[in-house]
Amino acid sequence: MTLVSDEEKQRAQEISKKVKYVELSTHKGFKEEFMKAMAFS
Repeated sequence: MTLVSDEEKQRAQEISKKVKYVELSTHKGFKEEFMKAMAFS
């Protein structure tokens, strides 16, 4: 992704430093909720 605005590029970089990875598949009930959202149930 290329950002034209240097200000927005800086903002995106700052946000990316705050993002944390969360493994949702290990959370109780995630698969069930995911399937509901995908309209498979």
